[in-house]
Parts: sequence; structure tokens; C-alpha cells
Amino acid sequence: TLPYLFGIVATVGISGVMLMILRDRMGEKMLENQHFIDEIANHIPSIIFQFCLRTDGTSYFPYVNTRVRNFGVDERELKEDSEQIFAKIHSDDYADVQKGIMQSAEALGPWNMQFRLWSSTGQYRWHEAKSIPERKPDGSIIWHGYMHDIQEMKDAEEKIRQMVVHDGLTGLANRSLLESHLRNEIAHAERSQSSFCLMFLDMDNFKYINDRFGHGIGDRLLQEFSKRLTITLRKSDFVARVGGDEFVILLRGIHQPERIMAISDKIFAAITEPYQIDGKVMKASASVGAAIYPEHGLDLIALERSADHAMY
Repeated sequence: TLPYLFGIVATVGISGVMLMILRDRMGEKMLENQHFIDEIANHIPSIIFQFCLRTDGTSYFPYVNTRVRNFGVDERELKEDSEQIFAKIHSDDYADVQKGIMQSAEALGPWNMQFRLWSSTGQYRWHEAKSIPERKPDGSIIWHGYMHDIQEMKDAEEKIRQMVVHDGLTGLANRSLLESHLRNEIAHAERSQSSFCLMFLDMDNFKYINDRFGHGIGDRLLQEFSKRLTITLRKSDFVARVGGDEFVILLRGIHQPERIMAISDKIFAAITEPYQIDGKVMKASASVGAAIYPEHGLDLIALERSADHAMY
């Protein structure tokens, strides 16, 4: 019996040692795998994260790669509290981000958002985050996702938007943007029982200048002419180029004829100063007509017709 008992003890002892060795090897393998995953995640130009919302409303990041350091945040500190990264969100976007998280938590649906974050470059940059949530046994919710910089995409979108609603030569608003602003201004004037002035302006003898000096010089003249218009007017006013040498000015809150005449005089003084372009000196002038809302029209078409008629 005794040898048999020693045999059992010996067998159990050997099995225990083997189990310990197996556990150690598995631990080493898991560490190797984790290191491998970290190496990949830290070289991806995105932030890979796990974000957890506790049942008490606090939150932390069980995992986030080192890319988060681009925001001046230590990923190790985020494992306790997420506040450092949330403090980097633009104030205009913060409420929407929080609302999006809560909606995703309630529905257990994807959390996909675009928002601005303060980066180590000293500026806000647009980022997009995409993640999938799941509820843990303790009632907390964890999101698995990634976030990447989309500032270049936003810049491209803004450039396209500017091209759609602005004149490519002068940078002024085009007719499409003008009509949008006019509709908004009419709606505002109706609500507030206020007035405004719509002014049409047509350069005189521009065709002669174009034919004599060439289209290149003509384009430069239009650009300089536009700059003088913009500088002369208030920031609250609106200027658009609606044709080759045709411009429209929206004077907000102005309806007194004497004030409109004074502004016209100021514009004339600015635009009739000699222009020096490529060593050539030339002069320009313009014809101007004005219409007042609601005296000369209650809608866009009527106001434009009145201003155009006054100009001629």
C-alpha cells in the first residue's frame, strides 16, 4: 500500500509541475501575442481603443494605443479615468459627443461621430471615431473601436464647398450664395419688421479695358476692384459677383436714402482711384442702382428688378 501511495503522490507531483510549466509557457505566449498586437496597433496611423462606461457614469479606457500621445495624453492614465482625452474635445462638439455615447449605450448600437480634438500641434483637428458596444456582466458597457484624423478630408470638403458657392476669380460669393443670403435676409426682415438695401453695381467700360490690355489684365482689375469693394463695406455687409463685371451688395439694416448715397460715394471714391497693374495705369468707374426692402419689393425677384432698373 505504501509504495502505491508514493506512486500516486509522485504522479500528482509530476502533473502539477507539468501544469505549472504549461501555464508559464501559455503566459509567455500570451505576452508575446500581446506585444505583437501592441506593435501593430502602435504603428497604425489611428487610435485603437476600448472605452468602458461604468454603471456609476464614470469611464476609462481599458486599452488604447500610444497614438493617443499626439494629444498630450498618457495612455496609462486613461486606464483609470478618461477625462484627460475628453477635455481635449472642442467645446462646440463636447455635448454632441456625450449625447452620442449615451444613445449608443441605450440602444447598444454603433457609436460613429466626427468631432474636433486639440492636438499637440497647437490646433484643433477633425477626427472620426467608429466603435461597437457590448454590455459586460457587471452592467458596464465597453466599446471596441478606432479613431483617425480626417482634417485633410474636411479641408478638401471645405475647398469644394467654397468653389461651389464662391467666384473662382475674385473669391466673392456667387449668385447661388447671394440668393441664399437674400432669402434669409428677407425672412429676418419680415420677422423683425426691419429693412435693408440691395445695391446693383456694374463696371463702366470694362469691355474696352479687356480688349485693349487683354483678359489677363482684365482679370487682375476685377480682383483689385473686388478687394476695394470688400474693404470699403462693413463686415456685416455682403458682396457677390454675379456676372463678368456685375456685382451685388447687400447692406444690412440700411434703408435711409441719404445713408445709401453716402455709401455709394464712399464706394466711388475707392473704385475710381487709379489702378496700377503690370506697370500699366488705368481707371475704372461703375453705375449703381439701389432697392430698399420692403418699399421696392417684397421678394427676391422684385428687389433685383428694382435695383437693376435703378442702375440703368
